[in-house]
Amino acid sequence: MRPFYYLPSLITLVSLLLAIGAVIRWGRQDAHRRGRPGWAVALLLVAAPLVGWLVWLALRPGLVDQWRRDPPPPTDSRGSHVALAACLALAWYNVGTVWTTQRVLFPLRAFIGQGDYFGYEARYAELSQLPIVTVFSLLLLATALLLWMRPIDLPEWSVWLGALLESVTTFWTVSLQLPLQERIGREGFSAQLHQQVIANNWVRTAAITAHALLLVWMVLRVMAPRPLLRGSSRWGF
Repeated sequence: MRPFYYLPSLITLVSLLLAIGAVIRWGRQDAHRRGRPGWAVALLLVAAPLVGWLVWLALRPGLVDQWRRDPPPPTDSRGSHVALAACLALAWYNVGTVWTTQRVLFPLRAFIGQGDYFGYEARYAELSQLPIVTVFSLLLLATALLLWMRPIDLPEWSVWLGALLESVTTFWTVSLQLPLQERIGREGFSAQLHQQVIANNWVRTAAITAHALLLVWMVLRVMAPRPLLRGSSRWGF
């Protein structure tokens, strides 16, 4: 049994459960501040993750008795900064791997051709488990943890945007890239399929890079000296 074969799937499952829990917690808190039943809003967000979220954001009522309903202001913890630092490090590691794959490994596959393509694909899948698949799964876990314990200086939208970019990367990988690579692995090398793999992988490359740049902005915001009185705008800038 390969030692890292099941580890990425386990980490991804834990990350998914943490993300769902974060959505439920946010929905209940937001509904409570607006005088609506928290369980109903949480159920809506879980039953229809994207559509339900957009419907709630568009139709949710204004705040009711905000001074009584708002929870106590959160306090910074070392765990929130560790989660942010882990996200930053793992994200930029993944930037390196995805750009190396996009600009080096994928183009070099064309030189293998039909010669020993099946052997190359099998060996590549085995060797990439730890440095690529497992580390990306760890980034999913760190991003899910950041949804639970974000530093107080980070606006809420920035953490959810990072999770959205990771969701785009994961969805694109599972729904499009893996089926293409499995097909080319079954049928052998094809120049047309090879070009599709390279072209479609640009979406993953862009999403991973955008998340890493967003995390740089997050870290700079946390590191910036905190003003004595910081105004709270609607969008949290």
